[in-house]
Parts: sequence; structure tokens; C-alpha cells
Amino acid sequence: MKQPQDEARELVDRFMNLKPTKLSDYSKIYSPMAKELALIVIEGRIESSINILKHDKERYGITSRGSAIELHHLELIREEIEKL
Repeated sequence: MKQPQDEARELVDRFMNLKPTKLSDYSKIYSPMAKELALIVIEGRIESSINILKHDKERYGITSRGSAIELHHLELIREEIEKL
């Protein structure tokens, strides 16, 4: 598993200098917008992990250790994105 700082940087970098198709040819997405987009992605992944944990708890009466670790890792990535 990659370090949260590395994953945060990679996620933000994926959105950097992206050219939106509906704006002029000279428009690009820069750091503040890339950071916001990365936060939207990570929030979706966190929400999915929470839903998986709830499902496991309701259906099986357990909390999956792997899912709990994944959720914690995603929360660390969110924190690192916010620091950028």
C-alpha cells in the first residue's frame, strides 16, 4: 500500500492541467480546482468504504479489519490532500 502523501499527490496531479472541453482552448484546471476534484473523489471512496463497513456489520455482525484499514487509509489521504 502506498503512503497517503504519495496517493494524495498522485490524485491531485491527475487533475492538474486537465483541459475542460466546455471552456476555451486556453483554459486549464490548476491546483485549487485539482485539489477540490481530488477531494470529491476521495470523499466518494470514503463513503463507499463506510457503506461496506455498515453492510458487513448489519449482515454478518462483524467489522472487516481490511475495510476498516482501507477507510483509515482513505481518511489519511483526504488529510494529505487538504494539506497540499
